[in-house]
Amino acid sequence: MKLINYIGKTVDEINEKVVAIVSFGIPDTKAIRPGMFYQVTIDPELITRGGFIRFGNTRGDEIIGWNVAKNIYVAEIIGEWKEAEEPEFNFKESANG
Repeated sequence: MKLINYIGKTVDEINEKVVAIVSFGIPDTKAIRPGMFYQVTIDPELITRGGFIRFGNTRGDEIIGWNVAKNIYVAEIIGEWKEAEEPEFNFKESANG
């Protein structure tokens, strides 16, 4: 899995179930809540045809509810789901290198 390819992408561009640190809008711009980052599980199965994504269904999610997927930016991937009920986290070897 090439998780590093997801950094700087929007949530709607993710095609694997991962745990990520995200922001509302591009950081360092006129983003909503600039400098605020949240942990969420990105599950492509929870993105609607209209472009909304559901957060908050997974323990540890810090955003709850429906959000416009293209407005949520990925800062870092911190965990991946590998056919398990809980994600595998590896904070020391993040996808950023």
